[in-house]
Amino acid sequence: MLLAAGLSFLVAAVLLLVLQLAGVDRIGFLGLLLVLIAAAVAGGYATRAVAGRLPPVGRRPRG
Repeated sequence: MLLAAGLSFLVAAVLLLVLQLAGVDRIGFLGLLLVLIAAAVAGGYATRAVAGRLPPVGRRPRG
């Protein structure tokens, strides 16, 4: 869950940085909402791609 939130936050920051570099000075409430939704969707996809490769939470290896 925290991985998805962290990746979504990172994607949102990158999207806002790209908008700033593209010369967008101000975005309205709807623009910010669209950026946050796009970041949440992209963060969810990235989490599903990465989470399958991570070890299960709370289980320590035997030995």
